[in-house]
Amino acid sequence: MTKPSIEELLPKAENRYVLAMLTAKRARQLVDGAQPMVDEKIDNFVSLAAQEIKEDKVKAVKGQQDIKVPLRPEVEAERLNAELEAEAKRREIQHAENKRTVERMQARERVLERAQFTEDEKEVNKNLAEQFLRLVNENAGFSDAGQADQADQDEE
Repeated sequence: MTKPSIEELLPKAENRYVLAMLTAKRARQLVDGAQPMVDEKIDNFVSLAAQEIKEDKVKAVKGQQDIKVPLRPEVEAERLNAELEAEAKRREIQHAENKRTVERMQARERVLERAQFTEDEKEVNKNLAEQFLRLVNENAGFSDAGQADQADQDEE
């Protein structure tokens, strides 16, 4: 970092440590997509941060600060696009999950309907069997009565 020199920047900070931290933090912001505050064409983010400090565009503030750093338009657009894609992906996953849940519920209902149908069939079969037995018993009674009538006729 030869331009601006440390001697030019030292009056802008309390000491070398604060200057180094301020430069590093601003350089990280620039790397992350922050909008440069000077119009110079500098490719090195550390040198760009130092130039911003020299021109009093960036100042050290004591304590924890939650500062919103404006981003470069292309970085902002890229981040917004990534957020929208992530939201679309999340909705797609949620839709697929909901669809699977509905399919599982419908399958469960079909199984329960089949089980109920089987129970109904058993009840119908039981009723038919009882009716059949009654008819057999009634017919057996008619046979016995018919045999008894025939036996009476034979005795005469």
